[in-house]
Amino acid sequence: SAGQIVEATPIFLSKLRSITSIDIAEQVLTALEMISKRNGKQILIADGIGACLEYIEFFSITSQNKSLAIVA
Repeated sequence: SAGQIVEATPIFLSKLRSITSIDIAEQVLTALEMISKRNGKQILIADGIGACLEYIEFFSITSQNKSLAIVA
């Protein structure tokens, strides 16, 4: 199942770029953080750095840390 979740990275990033709910955005960050630990290249290819940092000031401190961990 991990392979299919990695393939969903562009969908996660699109949800992060067009935030309709802060709760969904925080869940997306959690999923992307898990993906970034093994498959960070997929996030980089899909322009995930910009998506993770675009609305960082609106997130809680925990979510900000997740965003920065994904980018790192």
